[in-house]
Amino acid sequence: MKVIFFNPTVKPFFKPMTSPLGVLSLASYLNANGHDASIFDRYYRKENIAEFLDREKPDIIGISVITNRFMIDALDISKLAKKRSITVIWGGPMATQIPEVILENENIDYVSLGEGEITWLEIANAFDAGKPFDDIQSLAYMKNGEFVRTPERPFTDLTELPPLDWSLVDPTKYFQPYYGCRKMIYLYASKGCVGNCTFCYNAQYHHSKHRSRSYTQLVDEIEMLADKYGMDGINFADDLMFCNTSQIEEFCNLLIERNINVVWGGNLRVGIAKKPETYELMHKAGCRWILFGVETGSKHIQSVISKRIPFGMIEETFRMSSNAKIISIAPFMVGLPEETEEDLRETVALAKRLCSTFCVFNYFTPIPGTVVYDKLVAEGKYTPPKNLKGYSKMFFAEHLIFNSSEVPNRDLRAVFRFFQLRMLLFRDEFNVKGESNLFKKIFVNAMKSISSHGFINFIQSGFFGFFTFVDMFLFYLHPKLRKKYDLYFK
Repeated sequence: MKVIFFNPTVKPFFKPMTSPLGVLSLASYLNANGHDASIFDRYYRKENIAEFLDREKPDIIGISVITNRFMIDALDISKLAKKRSITVIWGGPMATQIPEVILENENIDYVSLGEGEITWLEIANAFDAGKPFDDIQSLAYMKNGEFVRTPERPFTDLTELPPLDWSLVDPTKYFQPYYGCRKMIYLYASKGCVGNCTFCYNAQYHHSKHRSRSYTQLVDEIEMLADKYGMDGINFADDLMFCNTSQIEEFCNLLIERNINVVWGGNLRVGIAKKPETYELMHKAGCRWILFGVETGSKHIQSVISKRIPFGMIEETFRMSSNAKIISIAPFMVGLPEETEEDLRETVALAKRLCSTFCVFNYFTPIPGTVVYDKLVAEGKYTPPKNLKGYSKMFFAEHLIFNSSEVPNRDLRAVFRFFQLRMLLFRDEFNVKGESNLFKKIFVNAMKSISSHGFINFIQSGFFGFFTFVDMFLFYLHPKLRKKYDLYFK
C-alpha cells in the first residue's frame, strides 16, 4: 500500500514547535513492514497539494491532527484528497478526542484512535488484501449513517518498534536555537505519563501509563543525528521524560559512556528526582533544562485537579535543579475550576518564590475527553463547539476563551500578562556564557520562518505579535490589580 502522511500547518503561520514525530514513527513502521510510506510536511514543502496528489497517486493519506489549530489545513487537504477518491484517515490526540464530530465531515473516512503504529499496519495489510477495515481495533468510522468505534487496542511495546527513519524528512529543517545549543531538535524517549490530572488528555489517551523506548536505540539515534547532521541539542517532546530515577541513571550513563556531547531537556514531575546527586548526574550527561508542571500554588486547587505531586517538595526541587546548573521552567495555569482570588494570590506568590529561570502561565481551557471537561459539560457550565469549524477557532491556553474559576477575567489576564512581561524584561536569567543573545537568535529565526510563507502571512503574524505586546503593558498599568496580587518586579 502507498500512503502519504501529512503534517498540516497552522495559519497564520508560526514555525512548528516540534518535529513530526508521530507521522515519522508511523511511516518508519510501515516501511519496515514492506509498505510504501512517505511524509509531506506542510511547513516546509511548498508544492501544490492537488498536483502532488495527482502525481503520487497514494492509496490512502493520513493527516496528523495534534491540536485544533491544525484543523483548517487538515480539512483543505482532505477535500482535495476526496475529490480524487483517496481514502482519508485522521489521527493524533485531538482527532482521538472528538471522532464523532470529525466523522460528520464527508471528507474524512476514518479516525485512527490513540497511538497508531499497529493500527496503520493492519490498515495497510487489509488494503493490500482487499479486506474491509471493520474489525481493526482503535478505529472510528461511519456505517449506514451510524457512528462506529471499534474496541481499543492494547498499548504497543515501544522497544519492539524500529528506529525512526530520519531520511523521510530533512532533520536540519527542524533545528532551532535553544538553551546552550544552536541546532536543537525534538525527539521522544517515551509515551504517556503516570499522572492523572483532570485537565490533561493523558488519562484518556495513555491511561496514565508511562512506556519507554529502548534507551540503547534512542542513544544510537541521538549519536546519528549529531554525527550526520550536526544536531547539538534535544528537547524531549514526551509528556514525561522519566518516571523513576533508574530510568534517569540508565539514560544518563549511556550518554556519558559513549561520550555524546549534546545538551538536552524536557518534562519531569516534581518528586521523581529527589536527591541533588540525581540532578548532578543529569547535568553531567548534558541536561540543561527541565520543565516541572506545577500548575498552581494552591494546595486546594492541586487537589481539585488531582495533580498528585508532593506539594512540599516543589521549592526544594527547583533549588536542587538550579544548584546543579540546570534551568528550571515552571508552567502554571489560571482560571481553573473552583479557583478563588486567594488561590490565585497563592499561585503568584509561589511563582515569584521559585528558583526558576522563568514561569510560563497559560489559561485553562477544557480539553475534550478529560475529567474536568466532562464534569463542566454535565453541569451545564461549558458548551463545546458543535462542529469542526467551531473547534478550529478555539485558542487553547493562549487566550482566555472560557473562565471556570471564581476570579474575574480581568484579574486572570493581568496575572497572565505580568508573567509574560516579567520573562521579557528579565530574560538575562535565561542566558549562559556565549548565549547572551539567545532571545535575539530565536526571534530572528522565527521571523525568517514566518516571512518565508508570504507577505500577507508575515503581516498577519506581525500584527498578532504587536497587539499581544501592547496588551501586556496595558494590563500592567492597572495599579489596583498590581497591588491585589503583588504584581511587582523585585
